Amino acid sequence: MTPRGEAIAFLEAITRLGVELRVEGERILFRPAAMLTAEDRQRLRDLKPQLMDILVPGTLDMKLLVLCAALPPMDAQDLREERAAILEFDAGMPRAEAECRAGVA
Repeated sequence: MTPRGEAIAFLEAITRLGVELRVEGERILFRPAAMLTAEDRQRLRDLKPQLMDILVPGTLDMKLLVLCAALPPMDAQDLREERAAILEFDAGMPRAEAECRAGVA
């Protein structure tokens, strides 16, 4: 799995727990803090560059991320690929940008 794919999978996993992340300057803020284990916090530090890129507004459809977090992995991947195709063909977006926004790793 690519580093971006790992970051998206991590975001989906913590979203399932009810944790919300956002970028503020050079920091990633999360709440509720009590939901993250020491392992989660370390993974957050390890994936920070990829998470910063993903969490920048307009780079990933966060509503789609929440939907995917509730689905089995294969169904979530199908949904992301479907969203990328919709963005590419209906919105006229270049394929690379459509895949980026849909979280296709």
